[in-house]
Amino acid sequence: MNKMIINTKNLIYNIKKIKEKLNGKLFCAVVKADAYGHGIENIVPFIDDIVDLYAVANIKEGVLLRSFTRKKILVLGPFLPSEILPASASDLTLGVYNNLSLKWLIKANKPVKTHIKVNSGMNRLGFLPNELEDVKRKIDCSDFINLEGIYSHVYDSDDFECLEKQKEIFDKARNIFGENIVAHLSASGGIDKIQEYDIVRVGLAIYGYPQGKPVMSIESKVVQVRKISCGDKVGYSGTYIANEEEYIATIPLGYYDGVPFELSNKGYVYINGNKCPIVGRVCMDMFMCKVSKDVKEGDNVLVFWSAKKWAGLKGTHEWEILTSIKKNRLKVVFR
Repeated sequence: MNKMIINTKNLIYNIKKIKEKLNGKLFCAVVKADAYGHGIENIVPFIDDIVDLYAVANIKEGVLLRSFTRKKILVLGPFLPSEILPASASDLTLGVYNNLSLKWLIKANKPVKTHIKVNSGMNRLGFLPNELEDVKRKIDCSDFINLEGIYSHVYDSDDFECLEKQKEIFDKARNIFGENIVAHLSASGGIDKIQEYDIVRVGLAIYGYPQGKPVMSIESKVVQVRKISCGDKVGYSGTYIANEEEYIATIPLGYYDGVPFELSNKGYVYINGNKCPIVGRVCMDMFMCKVSKDVKEGDNVLVFWSAKKWAGLKGTHEWEILTSIKKNRLKVVFR
Protein backbone atom coordinates (compact mmCIF):
# COMPACT_ATOMS: atom_id res chain seq x y z
CA MET A 1 0.00 0.00 0.00
CA ASN A 2 2.77 2.44 0.98
CA LYS A 3 5.66 2.55 -1.48
CA MET A 4 9.07 4.18 -1.62
CA ILE A 5 9.91 4.85 -5.25
CA ILE A 6 13.62 4.89 -6.16
CA ASN A 7 14.15 6.62 -9.50
CA THR A 8 17.33 4.96 -10.74
CA LYS A 9 17.53 7.17 -13.84
CA ASN A 10 17.65 10.29 -11.67
CA LEU A 11 20.23 8.64 -9.41
CA ILE A 12 22.59 7.88 -12.26
CA TYR A 13 21.93 11.27 -13.88
CA ASN A 14 22.92 13.10 -10.68
CA ILE A 15 26.20 11.21 -10.36
CA LYS A 16 27.19 11.70 -13.99
CA LYS A 17 26.47 15.44 -13.81
CA ILE A 18 28.59 15.74 -10.68
CA LYS A 19 31.46 13.78 -12.22
CA GLU A 20 31.61 16.32 -15.05
CA LYS A 21 32.74 18.89 -12.46
CA LEU A 22 35.42 16.81 -10.78
CA ASN A 23 38.20 17.07 -13.37
CA GLY A 24 39.23 13.48 -12.85
CA LYS A 25 39.18 13.52 -9.04
CA LEU A 26 38.01 10.33 -7.32
CA PHE A 27 34.27 10.20 -6.63
CA CYS A 28 33.51 9.05 -3.07
CA ALA A 29 29.80 8.24 -2.76
CA VAL A 30 28.64 8.99 0.77
CA VAL A 31 26.03 6.40 1.72
CA LYS A 32 25.99 7.03 5.46
CA ALA A 33 22.70 7.09 7.40
CA ASP A 34 21.57 4.16 5.24
CA ALA A 35 22.19 6.12 2.03
CA TYR A 36 20.46 9.21 3.42
CA GLY A 37 17.34 7.18 4.16
CA HIS A 38 17.14 5.61 0.69
CA GLY A 39 18.66 2.29 1.78
CA ILE A 40 22.21 1.17 1.02
CA GLU A 41 20.85 -1.94 -0.68
CA ASN A 42 18.63 0.22 -2.92
CA ILE A 43 21.37 2.59 -4.07
CA VAL A 44 24.76 0.87 -4.27
CA PRO A 45 23.93 -1.83 -6.88
CA PHE A 46 22.99 0.91 -9.37
CA ILE A 47 26.05 3.13 -8.85
CA ASP A 48 28.89 0.73 -8.09
CA ASP A 49 30.30 0.83 -11.61
CA ILE A 50 30.36 4.65 -11.82
CA VAL A 51 31.84 5.66 -8.43
CA ASP A 52 35.35 5.09 -7.10
CA LEU A 53 34.86 4.50 -3.38
CA TYR A 54 32.32 4.91 -0.56
CA ALA A 55 31.97 6.57 2.83
CA VAL A 56 29.71 5.50 5.70
CA ALA A 57 29.08 6.73 9.23
CA ASN A 58 29.99 3.64 11.23
CA ILE A 59 31.38 0.12 11.08
CA LYS A 60 27.95 -1.53 11.10
CA GLU A 61 27.08 0.31 7.88
CA GLY A 62 30.49 -0.55 6.44
CA VAL A 63 30.03 -4.27 7.08
CA LEU A 64 26.60 -4.14 5.41
CA LEU A 65 27.97 -2.18 2.48
CA ARG A 66 30.78 -4.70 1.96
CA SER A 67 28.19 -7.27 0.83
CA PHE A 68 27.36 -5.02 -2.14
CA THR A 69 30.78 -3.82 -3.28
CA ARG A 70 34.48 -4.69 -3.37
CA LYS A 71 35.52 -1.04 -3.57
CA LYS A 72 37.17 0.90 -0.78
CA ILE A 73 34.89 1.85 2.14
CA LEU A 74 35.86 4.69 4.47
CA VAL A 75 34.23 4.86 7.91
CA LEU A 76 33.91 8.54 8.79
CA GLY A 77 32.50 8.26 12.31
CA PRO A 78 33.69 6.96 15.68
CA PHE A 79 34.20 3.32 16.61
CA LEU A 80 34.78 1.11 19.65
CA PRO A 81 37.66 -1.32 20.29
CA SER A 82 35.30 -4.28 19.88
CA GLU A 83 34.54 -3.14 16.30
CA ILE A 84 38.14 -3.13 15.06
CA LEU A 85 38.23 -6.87 14.33
CA PRO A 86 35.05 -6.88 12.17
CA ALA A 87 36.32 -3.72 10.46
CA SER A 88 39.58 -5.44 9.59
CA ALA A 89 37.77 -8.60 8.47
CA SER A 90 35.57 -6.54 6.13
CA ASP A 91 38.57 -4.58 4.80
CA LEU A 92 37.18 -1.24 5.96
CA THR A 93 39.24 1.92 6.14
CA LEU A 94 38.83 3.66 9.49
CA GLY A 95 38.94 7.37 10.10
CA VAL A 96 41.24 7.99 13.09
CA TYR A 97 40.08 11.11 14.88
CA ASN A 98 41.75 11.38 18.31
CA ASN A 99 44.48 9.86 20.48
CA LEU A 100 42.14 7.36 22.10
CA SER A 101 41.01 5.91 18.75
CA LEU A 102 44.66 5.73 17.66
CA LYS A 103 45.58 3.96 20.92
CA TRP A 104 42.86 1.36 20.32
CA LEU A 105 44.15 0.64 16.83
CA ILE A 106 47.73 0.27 17.99
CA LYS A 107 46.73 -2.11 20.81
CA ALA A 108 44.48 -4.18 18.53
CA ASN A 109 47.45 -5.60 16.58
CA LYS A 110 45.21 -6.17 13.58
CA PRO A 111 45.95 -4.93 10.07
CA VAL A 112 43.83 -1.81 9.58
CA LYS A 113 43.74 0.78 6.81
CA THR A 114 43.33 4.32 8.09
CA HIS A 115 42.73 7.94 7.12
CA ILE A 116 43.66 10.67 9.60
CA LYS A 117 40.83 13.09 10.44
CA VAL A 118 42.02 16.69 10.93
CA ASN A 119 40.02 19.27 12.85
CA SER A 120 40.28 22.24 10.50
CA GLY A 121 37.71 24.36 12.32
CA MET A 122 34.41 22.48 12.59
CA ASN A 123 35.32 21.20 16.07
CA ARG A 124 33.41 17.95 15.77
CA LEU A 125 35.99 15.17 15.30
CA GLY A 126 39.64 15.28 14.39
CA PHE A 127 43.19 15.89 15.56
CA LEU A 128 44.38 19.42 16.11
CA PRO A 129 47.29 20.44 13.89
CA ASN A 130 49.73 20.53 16.83
CA GLU A 131 49.01 16.86 17.56
CA LEU A 132 49.85 15.53 14.12
CA GLU A 133 53.64 15.20 14.42
CA ASP A 134 53.13 12.85 17.37
CA VAL A 135 50.39 10.99 15.47
CA LYS A 136 52.75 10.40 12.56
CA ARG A 137 55.45 9.12 14.89
CA LYS A 138 53.10 6.61 16.52
CA ILE A 139 51.79 5.37 13.19
CA ASP A 140 55.32 4.98 11.82
CA CYS A 141 56.14 2.77 14.82
CA SER A 142 53.17 0.48 14.26
CA ASP A 143 53.47 -2.66 12.16
CA PHE A 144 49.72 -2.92 11.59
CA ILE A 145 48.38 0.56 10.81
CA ASN A 146 48.38 1.27 7.09
CA LEU A 147 47.99 5.02 6.65
CA GLU A 148 46.34 5.74 3.29
CA GLY A 149 44.90 9.22 3.58
CA ILE A 150 44.16 12.43 5.43
CA TYR A 151 40.88 14.34 5.44
CA SER A 152 38.78 17.06 6.98
CA HIS A 153 35.33 18.50 6.36
CA VAL A 154 34.14 21.80 4.90
CA TYR A 155 31.51 23.25 7.22
CA ASP A 156 30.65 26.55 5.49
CA SER A 157 31.41 26.58 1.78
CA ASP A 158 29.65 29.93 1.36
CA ASP A 159 32.09 31.78 3.62
CA PHE A 160 35.21 32.45 1.53
CA GLU A 161 37.44 33.46 4.45
CA CYS A 162 36.37 30.44 6.47
CA LEU A 163 37.02 28.14 3.51
CA GLU A 164 40.47 29.58 2.88
CA LYS A 165 41.36 29.21 6.57
CA GLN A 166 40.29 25.56 6.52
CA LYS A 167 42.39 24.90 3.43
CA GLU A 168 45.40 26.58 5.05
CA ILE A 169 45.11 24.38 8.16
CA PHE A 170 44.52 21.25 6.09
CA ASP A 171 47.46 21.90 3.77
CA LYS A 172 49.84 22.27 6.73
CA ALA A 173 48.54 18.99 8.14
CA ARG A 174 48.94 17.29 4.77
CA ASN A 175 52.57 18.39 4.53
CA ILE A 176 53.35 16.54 7.76
CA PHE A 177 52.34 13.22 6.23
CA GLY A 178 53.69 13.83 2.72
CA GLU A 179 52.16 13.46 -0.73
CA ASN A 180 52.18 9.65 -0.86
CA ILE A 181 48.76 9.52 0.78
CA VAL A 182 45.45 10.77 -0.62
CA ALA A 183 43.78 13.91 0.72
CA HIS A 184 40.14 14.97 0.74
CA LEU A 185 38.39 18.01 2.15
CA SER A 186 35.38 18.89 0.01
CA ALA A 187 31.89 17.43 0.18
CA SER A 188 28.77 18.21 -1.86
CA GLY A 189 28.84 21.86 -0.84
CA GLY A 190 32.41 22.44 -1.99
CA ILE A 191 32.46 20.70 -5.37
CA ASP A 192 32.68 23.96 -7.31
CA LYS A 193 35.10 25.64 -4.91
CA ILE A 194 37.73 23.04 -3.96
CA GLN A 195 39.53 21.19 -6.73
CA GLU A 196 43.06 20.77 -5.40
CA TYR A 197 42.71 17.44 -3.57
CA ASP A 198 42.49 13.80 -4.63
CA ILE A 199 38.98 12.78 -3.60
CA VAL A 200 35.61 14.52 -3.45
CA ARG A 201 33.06 13.10 -0.99
CA VAL A 202 29.58 13.51 -2.42
CA GLY A 203 26.53 12.93 -0.24
CA LEU A 204 23.30 14.91 -0.55
CA ALA A 205 23.94 15.82 -4.19
CA ILE A 206 23.75 12.15 -5.19
CA TYR A 207 20.15 12.05 -4.02
CA GLY A 208 19.08 15.16 -5.88
CA TYR A 209 19.63 18.14 -3.59
CA PRO A 210 19.88 21.04 -3.73
CA GLN A 211 19.90 21.22 -7.54
CA GLY A 212 19.74 17.70 -8.94
CA LYS A 213 16.83 15.39 -9.66
CA PRO A 214 15.23 13.88 -6.52
CA VAL A 215 15.73 10.13 -6.33
CA MET A 216 13.04 9.25 -3.80
CA SER A 217 9.28 9.69 -3.80
CA ILE A 218 6.55 8.08 -1.70
CA GLU A 219 3.14 6.88 -2.79
CA SER A 220 0.21 5.58 -0.78
CA LYS A 221 -3.51 4.84 -1.16
CA VAL A 222 -6.69 6.45 0.09
CA VAL A 223 -8.07 4.04 2.70
CA GLN A 224 -11.25 5.94 3.57
CA VAL A 225 -13.33 8.86 2.28
CA ARG A 226 -15.98 10.48 4.45
CA LYS A 227 -18.38 13.37 3.80
CA ILE A 228 -18.53 15.75 6.73
CA SER A 229 -20.82 18.67 7.46
CA CYS A 230 -20.17 22.36 8.11
CA GLY A 231 -18.78 22.71 11.64
CA ASP A 232 -17.43 19.16 11.86
CA LYS A 233 -13.90 18.82 13.21
CA VAL A 234 -11.03 16.71 11.87
CA GLY A 235 -8.20 15.07 13.81
CA TYR A 236 -6.81 15.35 17.33
CA SER A 237 -7.93 18.46 19.24
CA GLY A 238 -10.18 19.38 16.31
CA THR A 239 -7.69 21.83 14.84
CA TYR A 240 -9.51 21.79 11.50
CA ILE A 241 -13.19 22.78 11.24
CA ALA A 242 -15.15 22.40 8.00
CA ASN A 243 -16.61 25.61 6.61
CA GLU A 244 -19.07 23.69 4.44
CA GLU A 245 -19.91 20.17 3.42
CA GLU A 246 -16.55 18.57 2.61
CA TYR A 247 -14.94 15.25 1.72
CA ILE A 248 -12.07 14.00 3.90
CA ALA A 249 -9.67 11.24 2.82
CA THR A 250 -7.49 9.24 5.20
CA ILE A 251 -3.95 8.21 4.16
CA PRO A 252 -2.11 5.46 6.10
CA LEU A 253 1.18 7.28 6.81
CA GLY A 254 2.13 9.46 9.76
CA TYR A 255 4.92 11.02 11.72
CA TYR A 256 6.27 7.61 12.73
CA ASP A 257 6.87 7.00 9.03
CA GLY A 258 8.62 10.35 8.61
CA VAL A 259 5.70 12.59 7.60
CA PRO A 260 6.50 15.73 9.63
CA PHE A 261 3.96 16.75 12.26
CA GLU A 262 4.57 20.30 11.05
CA LEU A 263 2.62 19.48 7.87
CA SER A 264 -0.55 19.56 9.99
CA ASN A 265 -2.97 22.01 8.33
CA LYS A 266 -0.10 23.23 6.09
CA GLY A 267 1.12 20.44 3.82
CA TYR A 268 -0.49 18.89 0.78
CA VAL A 269 -0.46 15.78 -1.38
CA TYR A 270 -1.56 14.97 -4.92
CA ILE A 271 -4.49 12.64 -5.63
CA ASN A 272 -5.46 12.00 -9.25
CA GLY A 273 -3.20 14.89 -10.21
CA ASN A 274 -5.01 17.36 -7.96
CA LYS A 275 -3.46 19.21 -5.02
CA CYS A 276 -5.18 18.19 -1.77
CA PRO A 277 -4.40 20.04 1.49
CA ILE A 278 -3.61 18.14 4.68
CA VAL A 279 -6.22 18.98 7.30
CA GLY A 280 -6.10 18.33 11.02
CA ARG A 281 -3.06 17.10 12.88
CA VAL A 282 -0.79 14.51 11.33
CA CYS A 283 -1.22 11.35 13.42
CA MET A 284 1.35 8.71 14.32
CA ASP A 285 0.52 6.52 11.33
CA MET A 286 -2.21 8.36 9.41
CA PHE A 287 -3.15 11.80 8.18
CA MET A 288 -6.24 13.33 6.56
CA CYS A 289 -6.68 15.62 3.62
CA LYS A 290 -9.50 17.54 2.00
CA VAL A 291 -10.48 16.08 -1.38
CA SER A 292 -13.06 16.46 -4.12
CA LYS A 293 -16.13 14.24 -4.12
CA ASP A 294 -14.80 12.15 -7.02
CA VAL A 295 -11.89 10.75 -4.93
CA LYS A 296 -12.46 7.09 -4.09
CA GLU A 297 -11.00 4.63 -1.62
CA GLY A 298 -8.04 2.92 -3.28
CA ASP A 299 -6.99 5.97 -5.32
CA ASN A 300 -3.25 6.55 -5.57
CA VAL A 301 -1.69 9.34 -3.47
CA LEU A 302 1.62 11.07 -4.17
CA VAL A 303 2.67 11.87 -0.63
CA PHE A 304 6.31 12.87 -1.00
CA TRP A 305 8.27 14.10 -4.02
CA SER A 306 10.61 16.81 -2.69
CA ALA A 307 12.59 16.96 0.55
CA LYS A 308 13.04 20.65 -0.12
CA LYS A 309 9.25 21.19 0.05
CA TRP A 310 8.89 19.36 3.35
CA ALA A 311 11.99 21.01 4.78
CA GLY A 312 10.55 24.43 4.01
CA LEU A 313 7.26 23.63 5.72
CA LYS A 314 9.00 22.10 8.76
CA GLY A 315 11.70 24.75 9.01
CA THR A 316 14.58 22.29 8.69
CA HIS A 317 16.87 20.98 5.96
CA GLU A 318 16.73 18.18 3.38
CA TRP A 319 19.13 15.94 5.32
CA GLU A 320 16.74 15.60 8.26
CA ILE A 321 13.71 14.99 6.06
CA LEU A 322 15.35 12.21 4.04
CA THR A 323 16.90 10.39 6.97
CA SER A 324 13.67 10.53 9.00
CA ILE A 325 11.72 8.44 6.50
CA LYS A 326 11.34 4.84 7.68
CA LYS A 327 11.90 2.69 4.63
CA ASN A 328 11.18 -0.47 6.63
CA ARG A 329 7.51 0.59 6.61
CA LEU A 330 7.48 0.99 2.84
CA LYS A 331 7.62 -1.38 -0.10
CA VAL A 332 10.55 -0.34 -2.29
CA VAL A 333 9.87 -0.01 -6.02
CA PHE A 334 12.46 0.89 -8.67
CA ARG A 335 11.61 3.05 -11.68
